[in-house]
Amino acid sequence: MKKVILAVCALAIFSISAFAAKSDILSLVPTATTVEKGVLEAEIGADDPIDDFDGTIYLEVEAGIYDGVEAGIDIAKGEDDDFEYFFNAKYSFAVNETQSVAAGVYNVADGYRTIPYLVYGVNIFDEDENTLDLTGGAQLVEGKLRGLFAAEYAKGPLYLEGALDFGSNMHSSVEAGYGVNIFTPYIGFAKYAGEDIEYYGGTTVDINENFGFEIGASIPEKGNLTAYVALSFSGQIF
Repeated sequence: MKKVILAVCALAIFSISAFAAKSDILSLVPTATTVEKGVLEAEIGADDPIDDFDGTIYLEVEAGIYDGVEAGIDIAKGEDDDFEYFFNAKYSFAVNETQSVAAGVYNVADGYRTIPYLVYGVNIFDEDENTLDLTGGAQLVEGKLRGLFAAEYAKGPLYLEGALDFGSNMHSSVEAGYGVNIFTPYIGFAKYAGEDIEYYGGTTVDINENFGFEIGASIPEKGNLTAYVALSFSGQIF
C-alpha cells in the first residue's frame, strides 16, 4: 500500500491544475510554480480495484502561504484502515516573465525518507492559444540523485504531456486530452521501473470555477481494472 500512497501524495504538489488527479501525469516531475498566495487547493478521492476493494482513500490539501511559498499535507487510508500523513513544502521565484526556479521537499513523514528537489521551468512560447512549457531538474531519492524532465504542449483545447524521472530505474508517462465545454477526456500510459505499462483514461469535469470532478479507470498489461474518482476544490480563502 505504501507505493500507492506515495503516488497519491505526489499528485498534490506536482499537479498543474486542481482538477487533475489521475490524469496529471506530471506527478512524476515537480513544477517550478506554486499555489498563489491565499489560495487553497484540496482534493478527496479513491483508487479502488473494481472486483475487490483494496484501494486507497485520500485527502490532499495545498495552500499558498506567501508569494512563491506553498505548503501542504496529504492523508491516505488503505485497506488496513491505517492513516498515513505526508507533508510537503515548496519555494519558487521567477527569474523573468518566462522562467522560474523552485526548490522543495515532499514525502515528509514518519517512517519515510524526505525527498528534496530542485527544478527549473521555462515557457518556450505562448501565443494564439499555442503554448509549450519545459521543466527540468533533479531530486534526491534514498540517497540517489534522479534527473527530471517534463514537457507540456497545448493548442487550443488539445494538450499533450510527457514526463521522465530517470536514474538507476526510469519512470515515464505520456498523456493526451481534449477539452469539450466543461469536459476534458484524456488517455495516457505510465511505465514504472520493474512494472508493466499501465494504460488509463477518463475525464475531468469543471463543475464551476471552484469545483471539479474526475472519473476514470486504469489497467496494467497484467492486472485488474482499477477505477478512480476524485472531487477537487480551488479557491481564494485569504
